[in-house]
Amino acid sequence: MFSQLAVGGDRSKSAPADDAGRLTRLTRLAALAAAAFGAPMAAISLCEGGRRWSVASSGVSAARVRQDPVLCLLVVGEPQEDPLLVADVRADARFERSTLVRGEEAIRSFAGVPVRDPGGRVIGAVCVFDPRVGCAAEGPVGCLRDVAALVEQELADRALTSAFRAALDRYRALLEHATDLHLVLDEARRVVLVSPSVERMLDVAADVEDLGGQLLAHVHPQDRPEVLGFLDRVEGGLTAQTATARLLDVHGRWRRYEFVGRNHLHDHGIAALIITGRDVTDRDAVIQQLTHLATHDHLTGLANRANLRAALKTTLARVARDGHIAAVCCIDLDRFKAVNDTWGHAAGDVVLRAAGQRIAAIVREGDTAARVGGDEFVVLLDPVASELDAEHVAARLRDAVEAIDLTAPLVTIGASIGVAICEPTDTIDSVLARADQALYRDKRRRTSPVDEPPAVPNGTPG
Repeated sequence: MFSQLAVGGDRSKSAPADDAGRLTRLTRLAALAAAAFGAPMAAISLCEGGRRWSVASSGVSAARVRQDPVLCLLVVGEPQEDPLLVADVRADARFERSTLVRGEEAIRSFAGVPVRDPGGRVIGAVCVFDPRVGCAAEGPVGCLRDVAALVEQELADRALTSAFRAALDRYRALLEHATDLHLVLDEARRVVLVSPSVERMLDVAADVEDLGGQLLAHVHPQDRPEVLGFLDRVEGGLTAQTATARLLDVHGRWRRYEFVGRNHLHDHGIAALIITGRDVTDRDAVIQQLTHLATHDHLTGLANRANLRAALKTTLARVARDGHIAAVCCIDLDRFKAVNDTWGHAAGDVVLRAAGQRIAAIVREGDTAARVGGDEFVVLLDPVASELDAEHVAARLRDAVEAIDLTAPLVTIGASIGVAICEPTDTIDSVLARADQALYRDKRRRTSPVDEPPAVPNGTPG
C-alpha cells in the first residue's frame, strides 16, 4: 500500500554527493519498516568506527537520529542482540543517554536489527520507534529483517530485484490483514490512500467517490467536531496529534478508535497527512472494568471507601469555595450481627446486598452511596437545600432499609442513621466523624430489647 507514497529523507554532510539516489531509496525502505510495524518512526543508520555517516529516516528528523548518542548504535555495539526489542525504553538503562527518550515526541518502545556487509560485519541498523509502550517491540521482526536484507542489497550496489518486490508484497499482505486503519490525505484533505482494513472493517469501498465524506459519515455525530478539530491540529502542528472517536463498523456497532496523525505536508517527497486509527473498544472496556473493581464494593456494587473519600474531597472543596451545601449520612444496620451469627455469613451477605440496592434506589444522580465496611454505609448528599432536607432523605433511607424482610417469618432489620452538614472548615475525616457521632446518638435513642433468634431465611429480601 505504502509503495505508492514517495518518501523523502535527510543525509549526513559527510556522505558522498552521488549517494542522493541511494539515500532516497533507503528512506523509502525506512517508511516501509514503519508501516509494517504500524509505528510513526523508523530509521536506517549506517555506522563506521562508532559514528554514523548516513541516516535515512521516516517520521523523525534524520538529524535527530544522527545526533542521538544511543539508539541505532546499540544494535551495532557489543554484545549484539539480534533483534534488539525493548518494550519500554524508560526501564532500560542502556537508553538513559538517548535524546529521543525525552521531549514532546519521546519514544517509548524500540525494535532494531543489524545491517551487515558481505563479510558479515555489522555496519548499521534498521530501527523502528514508537511513542507507545510495547508497540514497537511487538511488531513483525521478520519484516524488519527483510528491510535489512534490502538495505544490504542496496549498499552492495545491486538493483532492486524480485527479492524487493517479494518484500513489498509481504508488506502489502500485512496491511491487507491489519486491524488498524491507515489513511493518507493530501493538502486539500482528500483521501488519496487507504489500507484495505477500511473496507473490511467499516464497509466503505476504497475506490468510492468522496471517500473522505463517506468515512466522516461513519463517525458518530457527537464525535465529528472532534475529528474535524483533530485534522486541524494535525495540519497545523509539528508533533503527533491524537484523538478518539466512535466509528460505525460493518456490523452496525459503534466502536471506539484512537487516532494518531502527523503532518508530512512539508516533508520532501511525502506532502501528506498520515493518519492511523486503532480500535480500542475492547481495551477501554477492560480498563473500565478494572477501574470499577478498584472503586466499588464487590458485594453491593456501591462505591467503596476510596471512591467515597475522592467524592468527599471534591464536595468539600466546593463547600469551602462557594458556600455549597452538602450532607453526609452514616448508616448502620441494627440487629445485623444477630442475623450474621445465627444464619451465617451467606445470609448476612443477602441482607447487605438488599440494603445496598435499597439505598441506591433512594440516592439521586450526583449523590454517592458507599459501603465502607461490615454493615456500615455512607451516603454523600450533594447537594441538599438545607439540614432539614438532609434529615428527610435520611428518614427515607431508614424506611427503605427497615422494609427489608427475610420471609418465613418476617425479620425486621433496623437502621441507625447520623447526619452531618459539611462545613467550610471540614476535612474528610472531621465530617465523617461528626456523622458517625450522630449515628451513635441515634442508635442509643433506638435501643430496644433483643429479639428472639430468627428462623433460617427461606427467600430473597424484598
